[in-house]
Amino acid sequence: MIKRDFTIQQVLQQTGTMEKALVEKLQTLSHKALGLYKRFINRCNSLFIIFSQFDILSASFSLLHKALTIDLKTFFDPNIMEKAWKGRVLLYINIGYLMTNIGDSASSMKFLYDAESLIMESKNSNTNIMKDLLLSHSIIAAFSAFKARRFESVEKYIEIASLEFNTIIRGERLSKVTKNGCCNLYCLVTLMLEVLKSQNTGLASTTNSRFATKKMRKYGVSALDLLDNYNENPTVENGIALVNSSEFKNILSATVLFPFIVKSTPVIQLCDLKQAQEQSQNFKLTKMFLAQSLGKSYKSVERRDFYSILMTESIQNAYNIN
Repeated sequence: MIKRDFTIQQVLQQTGTMEKALVEKLQTLSHKALGLYKRFINRCNSLFIIFSQFDILSASFSLLHKALTIDLKTFFDPNIMEKAWKGRVLLYINIGYLMTNIGDSASSMKFLYDAESLIMESKNSNTNIMKDLLLSHSIIAAFSAFKARRFESVEKYIEIASLEFNTIIRGERLSKVTKNGCCNLYCLVTLMLEVLKSQNTGLASTTNSRFATKKMRKYGVSALDLLDNYNENPTVENGIALVNSSEFKNILSATVLFPFIVKSTPVIQLCDLKQAQEQSQNFKLTKMFLAQSLGKSYKSVERRDFYSILMTESIQNAYNIN
């Protein structure tokens, strides 16, 4: 059967209908809400990953805010016992990734710390899916820490990520991330480490990046263009610009987030996504927008980070679901 393509508006309406049904079930029969709750979180996660690839920030934020509210409601519900499941972990990784992309690295690291805690607490932490989530988390955490200039954390998370993608490359475990994707990650982390080395020594560092390009050339991975660019101009400024580029971000998300899109996710019309992308080009997810979307004054959020604003608002909304 050929899947029907939907518009963004239709998909958001469907998600709103699912949210309404879930809220009603949580109010009356919460012990029977687990299945619908998981489908809703998976839907929001998957749509966010798609929208973020097209930089559709407003819809991305709205989806994650709704998902976070519902998730916090179920987290404190004694009838829903499963706490550290893959959809919840991915939700916090996704929010951390969004915070990184809007320039709030401090909030990003807080959400990513929550995700890391869930992974560590999970009774399934040694399963392939949780190891994949650990890989995704570690790469995004390294990316966020790099943007925040928290260089010790960059090296810590790259070490964790490298252990995971090397086991995949060697074929030691099954993974949602392909070997080609792991080669892309190898190039991305090599670039970050070269920039850090140059930053620390004051000397241009290309030894590892040139080795990586030679080693990965035969695989034709897309991240090679970034390394080639850096090798031609191995300055700290150029390296930072490359890590901050849309090419770096798109390769990262396509590699460590796209594999988690669930099969039940509706297919969205490509022309609609591209149109929304064009309309979002001048949009910035600021505290002013956040305050307006939450019905608050700018002064009430001016001195707070996105983490505290979102968590406080979502917890309040969760308790209002009676």
